[in-house]
Amino acid sequence: MKIARFAILIFIFTIPWENAFTISSIGSLSRIIGIVASGFWVLSVFARRSIRKPQIFHIIAFLFVLYNVVSIFWTVNNDLTMARVKTYVQILILIWMLWDLFTTSESFRAGLQAFILGGYVAIASTIYNFLTNRIISEWEFGRYSGAGQNAVELALILSLSIPVAWNLAITIKPRRYANLVKAINFIYIPAAIGAIILTGSRTALIVIIPGLLYIIATMNRLTLAYRFLFIAIAIFAIIKGQTLFPTSTLRRLGTIGDSISAGDLGGRMTLWDKSFSIFQENFIVGIGSGSLHSPDQLGGAAHNTFISVLTELGILGFLLFLALLMIIIHKIMIQSKSYSVLWLVVLATWLLGVQSLTWEFTKSTWFFLNMIVISAWIYKKSRVRVIDPSTSLEPFIASNTSTT
Repeated sequence: MKIARFAILIFIFTIPWENAFTISSIGSLSRIIGIVASGFWVLSVFARRSIRKPQIFHIIAFLFVLYNVVSIFWTVNNDLTMARVKTYVQILILIWMLWDLFTTSESFRAGLQAFILGGYVAIASTIYNFLTNRIISEWEFGRYSGAGQNAVELALILSLSIPVAWNLAITIKPRRYANLVKAINFIYIPAAIGAIILTGSRTALIVIIPGLLYIIATMNRLTLAYRFLFIAIAIFAIIKGQTLFPTSTLRRLGTIGDSISAGDLGGRMTLWDKSFSIFQENFIVGIGSGSLHSPDQLGGAAHNTFISVLTELGILGFLLFLALLMIIIHKIMIQSKSYSVLWLVVLATWLLGVQSLTWEFTKSTWFFLNMIVISAWIYKKSRVRVIDPSTSLEPFIASNTSTT
């Protein structure tokens, strides 16, 4: 089980930079590591001769994936739907592995920490591209990204991880290397904000707000000296940032008001209107998972997760997706206050970010949603202790039958 946990931590580490390295005919390095991790997990299940009982979230997630699978019978594009189905099956395996292996606060925090460390790779790659003047395209001056990620998607990944890094830093218990881990998470925050600015994503200026408010609201968890230090760093960054970042980047970020007032939102309004027109013609079951990319449909992404699900899966699939989010909200509210607030911030960040991104099938989305469910089991208000079934999960299954 320890080997399987270590393997899944390595896989989580690759999620923020999963598109950085690709091996032809095999896929991304992240995908290869994921396959290896799932293999170790299967072996651990056989060794234990038991598997952790799923909760209602996992059952609804299975039904949502199953709905995507059966949409192959009415899809307008078989190839695109089959490709999307393969992705969803991989995601289903991922969330089950996380649920089965992360049964203690230590393993749970290790999973979050692995994501933060992976974020550092994406940040370093973005800064390197900035220093070597590798803009994301010939017509997008002043915009940089890293690790093979789309600039807006990278900005959302980093925005989601900022409150998590802060929480890991302020809640760590005194132990060996605690100060080092705390420093890693504290430094991550300004590094991530810098990388977000370099992406030139105007959406990110809104998406990052919940995380920043969370930091300000929980600043009292720090000593007075640390508070003054953070305030000083923030003031210095605001003043110095005007000279560190390219003028073209800052100028683009400054046009967010014009984009909103024009009602264009970078051309997304047009895509949303076209998607709604497609939905009206196939409103019950949709056009099939992944089929909006078909040339005879939208020809690309809807750039809105909810519109994408609604159009591709119809009302039925959309209701399943909403049910998942309702369960997530419930799981957030039953947790202890410190984690309940954290996950409300993360969910708010995700909800803001996916208004301009098609993210219903990304690993980052399902990683955070599943970690919220795991957190709810570990940090539930009424729970006194956490069971760590190191040899068999049968005692855990028995104790968990009353939870949903």
